[in-house]
Amino acid sequence: MEQTLGIDPKDMGGPTFFAIMMKVIVSLLEEGMRAMIEKIHVMKIRDMQGENVEDAVGLLRVSIGHLANMNKIPVNLIKQLTTIFQTMSVD
Repeated sequence: MEQTLGIDPKDMGGPTFFAIMMKVIVSLLEEGMRAMIEKIHVMKIRDMQGENVEDAVGLLRVSIGHLANMNKIPVNLIKQLTTIFQTMSVD
């Protein structure tokens, strides 16, 4: 509703609210995608309980699947994945 301030009351119909809601949704999606990319970037297996590789792979698959659906896969994803799997405390 705050985003409708300043809009002429005669223009405040369904299409206006639809456009505002789409802008908000897209903004939240972009924010979520950036957060997901950042989480992949800083992920370390040694920080996970029991250094569980299976859990790490599951989390990465879900995250990468969401990013792929939005065409937001980072260009350096392979390097990031390699780095993640090198963060274990055991060889």
